[in-house]
Amino acid sequence: MSSEAVPTWARPYPQPRVPVSTTLSPHSLARSRGALPAIDDAPHQAWVTSGRAAIAQALRLLDVGQGDEILIPALHCTSMVDPAVWLGMKPVFYPLLPDTRTDPEAVSRLVSPRTRAIIGVHYFGFPQDLQPLADLADSAGLALIEDCAHCYFGEIAGRPVGSFGDYAIASALKFFPSLDGGVLASHRRPVSGLKLKPGPLKFRLKALLDPLELAWAHRSSRRRLAATPADQPASKGHRARPVPGVAPAAGFPDPGAGAAGRSVPAAAVAAYEFDPEWVDVAASGWTRLFIRLANRQRIVQRRRANFLRYLQAFAGVGGATPLYPRLPAGAVPYVFPLRVEQAPDVFDTLKRQGVPIVRFGEYLWKGMDQGVCPVATDLSRRLLQFPCHESLSASELDWIIDRIVHALPH
Repeated sequence: MSSEAVPTWARPYPQPRVPVSTTLSPHSLARSRGALPAIDDAPHQAWVTSGRAAIAQALRLLDVGQGDEILIPALHCTSMVDPAVWLGMKPVFYPLLPDTRTDPEAVSRLVSPRTRAIIGVHYFGFPQDLQPLADLADSAGLALIEDCAHCYFGEIAGRPVGSFGDYAIASALKFFPSLDGGVLASHRRPVSGLKLKPGPLKFRLKALLDPLELAWAHRSSRRRLAATPADQPASKGHRARPVPGVAPAAGFPDPGAGAAGRSVPAAAVAAYEFDPEWVDVAASGWTRLFIRLANRQRIVQRRRANFLRYLQAFAGVGGATPLYPRLPAGAVPYVFPLRVEQAPDVFDTLKRQGVPIVRFGEYLWKGMDQGVCPVATDLSRRLLQFPCHESLSASELDWIIDRIVHALPH
Protein backbone atom coordinates (compact mmCIF):
# COMPACT_ATOMS: atom_id res chain seq x y z
CA MET A 1 0.00 0.00 0.00
CA SER A 2 1.40 3.41 -0.94
CA SER A 3 1.90 6.09 1.68
CA GLU A 4 -0.76 8.23 -0.06
CA ALA A 5 -3.40 5.51 0.49
CA VAL A 6 -2.97 5.62 4.27
CA PRO A 7 -4.48 8.67 6.03
CA THR A 8 -1.93 10.90 7.72
CA TRP A 9 -3.42 10.42 11.16
CA ALA A 10 -3.29 6.61 10.86
CA ARG A 11 0.44 6.32 10.21
CA PRO A 12 2.69 5.24 13.12
CA TYR A 13 5.12 8.13 13.04
CA PRO A 14 7.51 9.11 15.84
CA GLN A 15 7.11 12.41 17.60
CA PRO A 16 8.90 15.33 15.92
CA ARG A 17 12.49 15.88 17.00
CA VAL A 18 11.98 19.63 16.72
CA PRO A 19 8.92 21.52 18.02
CA VAL A 20 6.23 22.30 15.48
CA SER A 21 5.36 25.53 17.26
CA THR A 22 7.06 28.04 19.52
CA THR A 23 7.96 27.10 23.08
CA LEU A 24 8.23 29.07 26.32
CA SER A 25 11.63 30.45 27.30
CA PRO A 26 13.07 33.47 29.13
CA HIS A 27 13.76 35.00 25.71
CA SER A 28 10.13 34.60 24.64
CA LEU A 29 8.90 36.58 27.66
CA ALA A 30 11.27 39.56 27.41
CA ARG A 31 8.45 41.99 26.80
CA SER A 32 8.78 44.23 23.75
CA ARG A 33 6.65 45.62 20.96
CA GLY A 34 6.96 44.30 17.43
CA ALA A 35 8.13 46.28 14.44
CA LEU A 36 4.83 45.54 12.69
CA PRO A 37 1.15 45.92 13.65
CA ALA A 38 -0.64 43.05 15.37
CA ILE A 39 -4.23 41.86 15.44
CA ASP A 40 -4.62 42.85 19.08
CA ASP A 41 -3.89 46.49 18.18
CA ALA A 42 -7.53 46.70 17.01
CA PRO A 43 -9.75 48.95 19.15
CA HIS A 44 -12.37 46.22 19.60
CA GLN A 45 -11.39 42.71 20.67
CA ALA A 46 -12.57 39.66 22.58
CA TRP A 47 -10.54 36.62 23.60
CA VAL A 48 -11.81 33.08 23.15
CA THR A 49 -10.06 29.70 23.05
CA SER A 50 -9.45 29.33 19.30
CA GLY A 51 -9.78 30.88 15.87
CA ARG A 52 -12.74 28.65 15.05
CA ALA A 53 -14.56 29.87 18.15
CA ALA A 54 -13.85 33.44 17.03
CA ILE A 55 -15.43 32.69 13.62
CA ALA A 56 -18.52 31.34 15.37
CA GLN A 57 -18.76 34.46 17.52
CA ALA A 58 -18.39 36.75 14.48
CA LEU A 59 -21.20 34.93 12.67
CA ARG A 60 -23.39 35.17 15.74
CA LEU A 61 -22.85 38.93 15.85
CA LEU A 62 -23.96 39.03 12.21
CA ASP A 63 -27.16 37.22 13.24
CA VAL A 64 -26.95 34.70 10.42
CA GLY A 65 -29.84 32.27 9.91
CA GLN A 66 -30.66 28.85 8.57
CA GLY A 67 -29.90 28.59 4.86
CA ASP A 68 -27.81 31.75 4.67
CA GLU A 69 -24.70 31.39 2.52
CA ILE A 70 -21.09 32.18 3.32
CA LEU A 71 -18.31 32.40 0.71
CA ILE A 72 -15.16 30.54 1.78
CA PRO A 73 -11.89 30.06 -0.17
CA ALA A 74 -11.40 26.65 -1.74
CA LEU A 75 -8.08 26.24 0.10
CA HIS A 76 -9.13 25.97 3.72
CA CYS A 77 -9.15 23.86 6.84
CA THR A 78 -12.43 22.45 8.08
CA SER A 79 -12.24 24.71 11.14
CA MET A 80 -13.16 27.59 8.84
CA VAL A 81 -16.31 25.79 7.69
CA ASP A 82 -17.57 24.04 10.81
CA PRO A 83 -18.76 27.16 12.70
CA ALA A 84 -20.86 28.27 9.73
CA VAL A 85 -22.44 24.84 9.27
CA TRP A 86 -23.12 24.66 13.02
CA LEU A 87 -25.14 27.88 12.68
CA GLY A 88 -27.12 26.48 9.74
CA MET A 89 -25.26 28.26 6.95
CA LYS A 90 -24.40 26.83 3.55
CA PRO A 91 -20.72 27.10 2.57
CA VAL A 92 -20.03 28.19 -1.01
CA PHE A 93 -16.40 27.85 -2.08
CA TYR A 94 -14.60 30.32 -4.33
CA PRO A 95 -11.42 29.75 -6.39
CA LEU A 96 -8.00 31.25 -5.73
CA LEU A 97 -5.16 32.40 -7.92
CA PRO A 98 -1.98 30.24 -8.00
CA ASP A 99 -0.21 32.37 -5.37
CA THR A 100 -3.27 32.09 -3.03
CA ARG A 101 -4.46 35.63 -3.79
CA THR A 102 -8.19 36.24 -4.12
CA ASP A 103 -9.80 37.12 -7.45
CA PRO A 104 -12.69 39.48 -6.53
CA GLU A 105 -14.40 38.95 -9.90
CA ALA A 106 -14.55 35.20 -9.32
CA VAL A 107 -15.98 35.81 -5.86
CA SER A 108 -18.58 38.28 -7.14
CA ARG A 109 -20.01 35.68 -9.52
CA LEU A 110 -20.91 33.49 -6.54
CA VAL A 111 -22.86 36.13 -4.62
CA SER A 112 -26.55 35.26 -4.36
CA PRO A 113 -29.56 36.75 -2.52
CA ARG A 114 -28.80 34.29 0.31
CA THR A 115 -25.14 35.34 0.74
CA ARG A 116 -24.45 37.00 4.07
CA ALA A 117 -20.69 36.93 4.53
CA ILE A 118 -17.30 36.35 2.89
CA ILE A 119 -14.19 34.92 4.54
CA GLY A 120 -10.92 36.35 3.21
CA VAL A 121 -7.67 34.70 4.27
CA HIS A 122 -4.07 35.82 4.78
CA TYR A 123 -2.31 32.51 4.14
CA PHE A 124 0.82 31.37 6.01
CA GLY A 125 1.59 34.81 7.45
CA PHE A 126 1.59 36.69 4.13
CA PRO A 127 -0.79 39.67 4.18
CA GLN A 128 -3.02 40.03 1.14
CA ASP A 129 -4.61 43.21 -0.13
CA LEU A 130 -8.22 42.46 0.77
CA GLN A 131 -9.51 45.94 -0.07
CA PRO A 132 -11.11 44.78 -3.36
CA LEU A 133 -12.87 42.01 -1.43
CA ALA A 134 -13.97 44.55 1.20
CA ASP A 135 -15.30 46.82 -1.56
CA LEU A 136 -17.26 43.90 -3.02
CA ALA A 137 -18.70 43.07 0.39
CA ASP A 138 -19.72 46.68 1.04
CA SER A 139 -21.34 47.08 -2.37
CA ALA A 140 -23.31 43.84 -1.98
CA GLY A 141 -24.31 44.49 1.63
CA LEU A 142 -22.22 41.58 2.94
CA ALA A 143 -19.88 41.22 5.89
CA LEU A 144 -16.19 40.45 5.41
CA ILE A 145 -14.56 38.22 8.02
CA GLU A 146 -10.80 38.55 7.78
CA ASP A 147 -9.12 35.26 8.68
CA CYS A 148 -5.76 36.10 10.25
CA ALA A 149 -5.21 32.71 11.88
CA HIS A 150 -1.86 32.53 10.03
CA CYS A 151 -1.15 36.24 10.23
CA TYR A 152 -1.10 37.66 13.75
CA PHE A 153 1.37 40.35 12.68
CA GLY A 154 1.77 42.27 9.44
CA GLU A 155 0.70 44.98 7.06
CA ILE A 156 0.24 45.54 3.36
CA ALA A 157 0.05 48.84 1.45
CA GLY A 158 0.22 50.66 4.77
CA ARG A 159 -2.78 48.79 6.17
CA PRO A 160 -2.47 46.49 9.20
CA VAL A 161 -3.84 42.98 8.93
CA GLY A 162 -7.25 42.78 10.51
CA SER A 163 -8.30 46.25 9.34
CA PHE A 164 -9.95 45.28 6.04
CA GLY A 165 -12.90 43.28 7.34
CA ASP A 166 -15.91 43.94 9.50
CA TYR A 167 -14.39 41.36 11.84
CA ALA A 168 -11.00 39.69 12.02
CA ILE A 169 -10.10 36.44 13.73
CA ALA A 170 -6.68 35.18 14.80
CA SER A 171 -5.08 32.16 16.44
CA ALA A 172 -2.62 33.24 19.10
CA LEU A 173 -1.27 29.76 19.77
CA LYS A 174 0.37 29.75 16.32
CA PHE A 175 2.60 32.65 17.36
CA PHE A 176 2.89 32.48 21.14
CA PRO A 177 3.84 29.71 23.61
CA SER A 178 0.26 29.14 24.74
CA LEU A 179 -2.18 26.26 25.07
CA ASP A 180 -5.11 28.20 23.64
CA GLY A 181 -6.02 31.64 22.39
CA GLY A 182 -8.34 32.95 19.73
CA VAL A 183 -9.01 36.62 19.01
CA LEU A 184 -12.12 38.25 17.61
CA ALA A 185 -11.14 41.79 16.66
CA SER A 186 -12.50 44.70 14.66
CA HIS A 187 -11.50 48.16 13.52
CA ARG A 188 -15.09 48.88 12.48
CA ARG A 189 -17.54 47.19 14.83
CA PRO A 190 -17.76 46.63 18.60
CA VAL A 191 -17.46 43.07 19.86
CA SER A 192 -18.74 43.77 23.36
CA GLY A 193 -21.63 41.85 24.81
CA LEU A 194 -20.22 38.36 24.28
CA LYS A 195 -21.21 36.17 27.20
CA LEU A 196 -17.94 34.35 27.76
CA LYS A 197 -17.33 32.05 30.70
CA PRO A 198 -14.10 30.75 32.25
CA GLY A 199 -13.01 27.29 31.20
CA PRO A 200 -12.94 24.29 33.54
CA LEU A 201 -10.31 24.22 36.26
CA LYS A 202 -8.40 21.46 34.46
CA PHE A 203 -8.20 23.60 31.32
CA ARG A 204 -6.90 26.58 33.29
CA LEU A 205 -4.25 24.44 34.98
CA LYS A 206 -3.18 22.96 31.66
CA ALA A 207 -2.83 26.47 30.26
CA LEU A 208 0.04 26.96 32.73
CA LEU A 209 1.52 23.48 32.99
CA ASP A 210 1.53 22.46 29.32
CA PRO A 211 3.74 25.36 28.09
CA LEU A 212 6.18 24.59 30.92
CA GLU A 213 6.23 20.89 30.04
CA LEU A 214 6.66 21.59 26.34
CA ALA A 215 9.53 23.99 27.07
CA TRP A 216 11.32 21.30 29.08
CA ALA A 217 10.65 18.73 26.34
CA HIS A 218 12.19 21.10 23.78
CA ARG A 219 15.37 21.42 25.82
CA SER A 220 15.60 17.64 26.08
CA SER A 221 14.89 17.02 22.41
CA ARG A 222 17.52 19.61 21.43
CA ARG A 223 20.13 17.64 23.37
CA ARG A 224 19.00 14.38 21.76
CA LEU A 225 19.09 15.92 18.30
CA ALA A 226 22.71 16.89 18.84
CA ALA A 227 23.60 13.42 20.12
CA THR A 228 21.64 11.20 17.71
CA PRO A 229 22.82 10.39 14.16
CA ALA A 230 20.78 12.44 11.68
CA ASP A 231 19.57 9.41 9.74
CA GLN A 232 18.03 7.75 12.81
CA PRO A 233 14.64 8.74 14.27
CA ALA A 234 14.68 9.74 17.91
CA SER A 235 12.78 7.50 20.32
CA LYS A 236 11.20 10.51 21.94
CA GLY A 237 10.52 14.04 20.83
CA HIS A 238 8.64 17.23 21.38
CA ARG A 239 5.11 16.39 22.46
CA ALA A 240 2.46 17.94 20.23
CA ARG A 241 0.53 20.82 21.74
CA PRO A 242 -3.01 19.88 22.88
CA VAL A 243 -5.68 22.31 21.73
CA PRO A 244 -9.01 22.87 23.50
CA GLY A 245 -12.20 22.51 21.55
CA VAL A 246 -10.91 19.80 19.24
CA ALA A 247 -12.12 16.22 19.48
CA PRO A 248 -9.61 13.41 18.87
CA ALA A 249 -9.67 11.69 15.51
CA ALA A 250 -9.91 7.93 15.17
CA GLY A 251 -6.65 6.08 15.58
CA PHE A 252 -5.00 8.54 17.99
CA PRO A 253 -5.02 8.40 21.78
CA ASP A 254 -5.71 11.63 23.61
CA PRO A 255 -3.24 11.86 26.49
CA GLY A 256 -4.59 15.10 27.92
CA ALA A 257 -8.33 15.01 27.42
CA GLY A 258 -9.71 13.05 30.36
CA ALA A 259 -13.33 12.04 30.27
CA ALA A 260 -14.48 14.95 28.12
CA GLY A 261 -12.07 14.13 25.30
CA ARG A 262 -11.71 17.70 24.08
CA SER A 263 -8.02 18.09 23.45
CA VAL A 264 -5.85 16.40 20.87
CA PRO A 265 -2.30 16.51 19.56
CA ALA A 266 -2.71 19.40 17.14
CA ALA A 267 0.29 18.61 14.99
CA ALA A 268 -0.75 14.98 14.57
CA VAL A 269 -4.37 15.35 13.57
CA ALA A 270 -5.39 17.32 10.50
CA ALA A 271 -9.14 16.62 10.69
CA TYR A 272 -10.15 19.06 13.43
CA GLU A 273 -13.65 18.69 14.79
CA PHE A 274 -15.63 21.71 15.93
CA ASP A 275 -16.89 21.51 19.51
CA PRO A 276 -19.72 24.00 20.21
CA GLU A 277 -19.19 23.67 23.97
CA TRP A 278 -16.00 25.73 23.65
CA VAL A 279 -17.48 28.61 21.63
CA ASP A 280 -18.42 30.62 24.72
CA VAL A 281 -15.31 29.83 26.77
CA ALA A 282 -12.87 32.68 27.38
CA ALA A 283 -9.16 32.34 26.71
CA SER A 284 -7.21 31.31 29.77
CA GLY A 285 -5.64 33.95 31.94
CA TRP A 286 -2.23 32.32 31.54
CA THR A 287 -2.48 32.61 27.77
CA ARG A 288 -3.32 36.29 28.03
CA LEU A 289 -0.35 36.77 30.36
CA PHE A 290 2.10 34.98 28.05
CA ILE A 291 0.92 37.10 25.13
CA ARG A 292 1.12 40.33 27.10
CA LEU A 293 4.70 39.55 28.16
CA ALA A 294 5.85 38.27 24.78
CA ASN A 295 8.98 39.51 23.05
CA ARG A 296 7.23 40.57 19.87
CA GLN A 297 10.30 42.08 18.29
CA ARG A 298 12.01 38.69 18.56
CA ILE A 299 9.00 36.90 17.07
CA VAL A 300 8.99 39.17 14.03
CA GLN A 301 12.74 39.24 13.45
CA ARG A 302 13.48 35.55 13.92
CA ARG A 303 10.53 34.26 11.91
CA ARG A 304 11.54 36.46 9.02
CA ALA A 305 15.19 35.42 9.30
CA ASN A 306 14.27 31.72 9.42
CA PHE A 307 12.02 32.07 6.38
CA LEU A 308 14.82 33.74 4.44
CA ARG A 309 17.14 30.89 5.41
CA TYR A 310 14.66 28.43 3.88
CA LEU A 311 14.43 30.52 0.70
CA GLN A 312 18.20 30.56 0.36
CA ALA A 313 18.42 26.80 0.91
CA PHE A 314 15.79 25.91 -1.70
CA ALA A 315 16.83 28.30 -4.44
CA GLY A 316 17.29 26.11 -7.49
CA VAL A 317 16.68 22.81 -5.66
CA GLY A 318 14.83 20.32 -7.85
CA GLY A 319 11.62 18.61 -6.82
CA ALA A 320 10.32 21.48 -4.68
CA THR A 321 9.27 25.09 -5.15
CA PRO A 322 8.62 27.67 -2.42
CA LEU A 323 5.02 28.87 -2.61
CA TYR A 324 6.25 32.41 -1.95
CA PRO A 325 9.63 33.14 -3.61
CA ARG A 326 10.14 36.41 -1.73
CA LEU A 327 9.41 37.84 1.71
CA PRO A 328 7.55 41.17 1.66
CA ALA A 329 8.52 43.76 4.25
CA GLY A 330 5.14 43.51 5.99
CA ALA A 331 5.02 39.72 6.38
CA VAL A 332 5.71 37.63 9.50
CA PRO A 333 5.60 33.99 8.36
CA TYR A 334 3.64 31.36 10.22
CA VAL A 335 5.40 28.51 8.37
CA PHE A 336 7.49 27.94 5.27
CA PRO A 337 5.16 26.49 2.58
CA LEU A 338 6.93 24.30 0.03
CA ARG A 339 5.25 22.79 -3.03
CA VAL A 340 6.71 19.28 -3.38
CA GLU A 341 6.31 17.24 -6.56
CA GLN A 342 6.26 13.82 -4.89
CA ALA A 343 4.65 15.06 -1.70
CA PRO A 344 3.21 11.78 -0.31
CA ASP A 345 6.53 9.94 -0.46
CA VAL A 346 8.55 12.92 0.77
CA PHE A 347 6.08 13.49 3.58
CA ASP A 348 6.30 9.87 4.67
CA THR A 349 10.10 9.89 4.63
CA LEU A 350 10.36 13.09 6.63
CA LYS A 351 7.77 12.10 9.21
CA ARG A 352 9.58 8.84 9.85
CA GLN A 353 12.75 10.85 10.55
CA GLY A 354 10.95 13.07 13.05
CA VAL A 355 10.88 16.18 10.87
CA PRO A 356 8.07 18.55 11.97
CA ILE A 357 5.51 19.20 9.22
CA VAL A 358 2.27 21.18 9.10
CA ARG A 359 -0.31 20.41 6.40
CA PHE A 360 -2.91 23.16 6.27
CA GLY A 361 -5.57 22.31 3.69
CA GLU A 362 -4.68 18.62 3.48
CA TYR A 363 -8.31 17.76 4.23
CA LEU A 364 -10.80 19.93 2.32
CA TRP A 365 -14.52 20.07 3.01
CA LYS A 366 -16.12 16.86 1.77
CA GLY A 367 -18.99 18.71 0.15
CA MET A 368 -16.75 20.88 -2.04
CA ASP A 369 -16.54 20.08 -5.74
CA GLN A 370 -12.83 19.50 -6.42
CA GLY A 371 -13.26 21.18 -9.79
CA VAL A 372 -14.13 24.52 -8.20
CA CYS A 373 -10.46 25.40 -7.83
CA PRO A 374 -7.70 23.26 -9.37
CA VAL A 375 -5.17 25.43 -7.51
CA ALA A 376 -6.61 24.47 -4.12
CA THR A 377 -6.86 20.81 -5.09
CA ASP A 378 -3.22 20.76 -6.16
CA LEU A 379 -1.94 22.62 -3.10
CA SER A 380 -3.94 20.36 -0.83
CA ARG A 381 -2.05 17.38 -2.21
CA ARG A 382 1.43 18.83 -2.74
CA LEU A 383 1.97 21.62 -0.24
CA LEU A 384 4.06 20.81 2.84
CA GLN A 385 4.74 23.44 5.49
CA PHE A 386 7.71 23.56 7.81
CA PRO A 387 8.17 25.55 11.02
CA CYS A 388 10.03 28.84 11.02
CA HIS A 389 9.08 29.97 14.52
CA GLU A 390 11.39 31.92 16.78
CA SER A 391 12.18 29.00 19.14
CA LEU A 392 14.20 27.19 16.46
CA SER A 393 17.94 27.21 16.90
CA ALA A 394 20.23 27.57 13.87
CA SER A 395 21.25 23.92 14.16
CA GLU A 396 17.62 22.74 14.34
CA LEU A 397 16.71 24.75 11.26
CA ASP A 398 19.74 23.44 9.37
CA TRP A 399 18.82 19.88 10.36
CA ILE A 400 15.26 20.33 9.02
CA ILE A 401 16.56 21.76 5.74
CA ASP A 402 19.12 18.99 5.37
CA ARG A 403 16.48 16.32 5.88
CA ILE A 404 14.15 17.91 3.32
CA VAL A 405 16.86 18.24 0.68
CA HIS A 406 17.87 14.59 1.07
CA ALA A 407 14.25 13.43 0.91
CA LEU A 408 13.48 15.22 -2.35
CA PRO A 409 13.67 13.21 -5.58
CA HIS A 410 16.91 13.76 -7.51
